Amino acid sequence: MGASTTGAAIGDTTSAPTPTDAPDTTTPPTDSAAPTSTLAPLTPGWVPLPVEELTGQVAPPCCASNWYGEPSPLLPADGGALADGDYYVRYKEWSTDPGAPLELELLRFEQCGLLPEGSCEVGSGPYTPDELGIEESVVYPLMVPLDDQVRVVLVGFRGFAPVDDTEAVTPASEGTGSDLAELALAANAAYNEFLAGPLAVGYPADAVIASLSASPQGGFGPGLDGSPMSLSFTYGEAPPLLYQVPFRYTDGVASAGFGTDVLLINSVEVVNGQLTLYVYAGFYS
Repeated sequence: MGASTTGAAIGDTTSAPTPTDAPDTTTPPTDSAAPTSTLAPLTPGWVPLPVEELTGQVAPPCCASNWYGEPSPLLPADGGALADGDYYVRYKEWSTDPGAPLELELLRFEQCGLLPEGSCEVGSGPYTPDELGIEESVVYPLMVPLDDQVRVVLVGFRGFAPVDDTEAVTPASEGTGSDLAELALAANAAYNEFLAGPLAVGYPADAVIASLSASPQGGFGPGLDGSPMSLSFTYGEAPPLLYQVPFRYTDGVASAGFGTDVLLINSVEVVNGQLTLYVYAGFYS
């Protein structure tokens, strides 16, 4: 049987009847209304957030590891509100308009021991209760406007500086959806001008990267991971975004991507009806 689909707006506390003849599909509706919230707007502006205060699922598992934590609550029926908890996010890519509402699909984190074999990264068990994989039989489509009703936790890249180095870049900050939209728009504009533009007129990819590393422009500079093939992007008070692979490569041939390629939304957290997007732009390998 295919996956079933449910969905609702954040802040909606009523449940609509579930159609008995609804088609079995995982495709989110393209005309669904943006969610509304009765919560007070948040104050925009990036504020440093200590790593120990991160409560949601931030970065995808690395190095043959699984997700860890508590399983997600059950996804509600059509029209139902999301229960407090963490949910895995699946989406294709950012819109060509980075300020547009995000069309997300939410799935559940579930204990590896309760999922079909092969659902988790590491082996076939036995698993500890806090080892999680993704349960894919039910999908919850959700349209999220990037406004000041939405909390955002952005984790960038700190580099290899000691934890007590006060000069080091703060690894995480919290802001609002409007802050994320502004950052995404700025990253896209800078990427188009300083990376996609030179590549389009014939400059080699490695020459573009080397030039920006040696002479930072438009927010781009040398990668904080120390690699000569990466770049970092800094905008305002947001954590720096790491472009570990600034261009897309097919059979060794470089092509331009988007400035938002590194802004990966891995999970959402709901606490007392407040939605938090966890966005990661750090080191992957």
